[in-house]
Amino acid sequence: MTNNKIFISIASYRDKQLIPTIEDCIKKAKNPENLVFAIGWQHEDDENLDDYMDRSNFRILSYHSSQSKGVNWMRYKLQKLWDGEDYYFQLDSHHRFIKNWDVELIDMYKKFKYKKSIITTYGTVFNPEENTFSDDFQKIAPKNFFGQGIFYIPHYLPKDLKRPVRARFISGHFIFTHGQFCEDVQYDPYLYFHGEETNLSVRSFTKGYNIYHPHKNIQWHEYIRNDKTKHWDEHTSWSDHEKKTVKRIEQLLRQVDHGIDLGEFDLGDERTLEEYEKYANVNFKDKVIGPDAEKAIEPPEPRELDDLIVPELIDIPLKTFKYVVKWPRSIINNIEDDILSISVIVDGIMNETLFRKDITPEDDPEYFTSGSDAKNDIIVEIEAREEPTKFIIWPYSESKGWIDKLEIANITT
Repeated sequence: MTNNKIFISIASYRDKQLIPTIEDCIKKAKNPENLVFAIGWQHEDDENLDDYMDRSNFRILSYHSSQSKGVNWMRYKLQKLWDGEDYYFQLDSHHRFIKNWDVELIDMYKKFKYKKSIITTYGTVFNPEENTFSDDFQKIAPKNFFGQGIFYIPHYLPKDLKRPVRARFISGHFIFTHGQFCEDVQYDPYLYFHGEETNLSVRSFTKGYNIYHPHKNIQWHEYIRNDKTKHWDEHTSWSDHEKKTVKRIEQLLRQVDHGIDLGEFDLGDERTLEEYEKYANVNFKDKVIGPDAEKAIEPPEPRELDDLIVPELIDIPLKTFKYVVKWPRSIINNIEDDILSISVIVDGIMNETLFRKDITPEDDPEYFTSGSDAKNDIIVEIEAREEPTKFIIWPYSESKGWIDKLEIANITT
């Protein structure tokens, strides 16, 4: 028996757009009485959700931001709040919606013959400060491998589509499917941030789910959030969590055997990892993105996989880049003696992090001596498809938190 209820999962970390997102979601729905919200509210003391706390269709998990363990942990907890609602809709906390978005998504989903179907994409761009909304809608394409996973970018879809488009990858901020997904593909709470979407894509596919991009715009997403507080801005141990994430993703993708038992967070048994690689046109072991995936050409029907091959390493070779990154000693000398770390970050052309090292007084005391004796450079070696574009030095102070980033230009090779 169907109830047409939509279980809406929103993980929010100190986001002022949370309430506008909730209100627009309700306002633009044709049947708002069918919406059930699960909110992972990670907040400061001066924030409140008082207007929603006593509503019967709101299930709110409240945590002070200092208690948070990251987005995957929060989304895992929210999935546990599912109570048999027909549909699952996963979002971020900074969206706007088209009119009657709920009916549009349900009608789109009901046209699929297969219940295990997912509608997903990167939301269309909007800027809440300027109140501007793009009319271009998007699909997901891989840009390059970095670390353990894939860095994804949007590709624009034509506006005259008549049906949803088969997709290779899942977006963490837009998932619409049947409610049983909450139990079939439970979030791995031990992941931190990077690798979330690769994890979801591979596990959903191997558990029998077909993936689609919508053929029309459903919602907008705020991407440019440089002045917003992120989890890693306040949790100095985030890099330790990210190292554990790397190992879990490598284990999942069979890149490296760390001896980790992933249990319920491992691959499914309805399709194999190799079948996903053929379908997605990627090679996880050799970190290769095939030409069809790179061009975002629509993948074949999953039943046609026997005619495909996993792309080989020769397709898109990695290059090794080596640099000496040097910064002014004044970064240390001009700040009080409570520097807890200096982060050296190297970003790629799409602002993806290719390298990060957190230099600390305990592990690297030579960087924290006074005067001209302090070491102020580091050798960075990176494997990537394209040359890095940004070299950033970012100190963290016990009394002031993150201090202004310094982008370094005088890089030697």
